Amino acid sequence: SAIASTLMIEHFHITDLIFIGTAGALSNKLNVGDIVVAKRLVQHDLDVRPIIQRFQIPLTDHIYIESDPKLSSLAIKSINKLIAKEFSEVIGKEAAKEFNFIQPCLVQGDVASGDQFISSDEKRQELISLLPEVLCVEMEGAAVAQVCIEFQLPFTVIRIISDRADHDARVDFNRFTEAVANIYSQAIIREMTEEMTVDN
Repeated sequence: SAIASTLMIEHFHITDLIFIGTAGALSNKLNVGDIVVAKRLVQHDLDVRPIIQRFQIPLTDHIYIESDPKLSSLAIKSINKLIAKEFSEVIGKEAAKEFNFIQPCLVQGDVASGDQFISSDEKRQELISLLPEVLCVEMEGAAVAQVCIEFQLPFTVIRIISDRADHDARVDFNRFTEAVANIYSQAIIREMTEEMTVDN
């Protein structure tokens, strides 16, 4: 993801980066299908102690990387427009029934990234104890954020909750990605693109 981001910046000269994918919920307030717009991102498996404190990015003073407020506000506005519609209209009635969706919630908060798929309750509880403010966990967002910060590129990270990062996390993940996350991601991008066109 870091290489792909760098290539897009260097070769395609992008002006903004919108990163969308799935995540496992750490917060008990999140349900499958809810959407998280990252306010800050942290690498939960970064540990260079005793040289620097845990989670701190080497050669910086940062533990958390903040997403671009303007782009994140645009994401929130666009997602709220989608949420205002009936959810089954966006992903289809069959998928809504299959995953027992009623209506997703949108929240903004901290997101953790790491090079591991979290699929045990023990690891989930460990992350909650170490990073209690983090809402969800995924594998790429903080790496993309770090690249964007280095290139001074505005970015936002959007995550659709696919599981609770516990023993059931692997169940139906591929199906969720195909039936829900891909469709909802495209809808979010369309809404954001329309908003950008209106603003310009």
